[in-house]
Amino acid sequence: MSDAAATTLTVLPAPALALAVEVVSDAPREPGDLVRASIGVGNTGTVTLVDLAVVVGEEVPFQVEGCDRDTSTLEPGSTMVCTVSYVTGAADLTGSPLAAALAVEGRTAIAFETVVTETTFEVETVEYVAPVPDAPASDAGAAENGEPVLAATGQSPAFGVLVAALGLMAVGVTMAARRRVRG
Repeated sequence: MSDAAATTLTVLPAPALALAVEVVSDAPREPGDLVRASIGVGNTGTVTLVDLAVVVGEEVPFQVEGCDRDTSTLEPGSTMVCTVSYVTGAADLTGSPLAAALAVEGRTAIAFETVVTETTFEVETVEYVAPVPDAPASDAGAAENGEPVLAATGQSPAFGVLVAALGLMAVGVTMAARRRVRG
């Protein structure tokens, strides 16, 4: 029988991150609607990752929740879940998707090698059409007898007709007086 040769196998550290995004809210319809997405971060490498940070791009300022930002540690094969949220404004609701960039960054625990993975995600929106406000209620809307009143002057329509008639009479009298003077 021969002596078995000793074999040494060296495994090189292979850091890797996986990132998955799932939008968990309905398409926003009105300003003030909350948009939420669930973010799954997994260490698919062979070394522990530390100082994990979830960063959302500046296009849509989502807020990161539920992650121990900048202090997280992920062992190989481990995952963590975060949530990002954003409150929409009228300018966001164009009927076009809100697009956001997302990145997760971590470092290896031993060599402090930086690992980054990035993705983008979209949230569908519904075009928002602002409601036309009703005219403000005022006392100029109707006279006591129920007859409509002009809002700009506070006078009834009958008064406007009277003023117009008097104006026409004045023009007629002036024309008649000129004819008498000429003729």
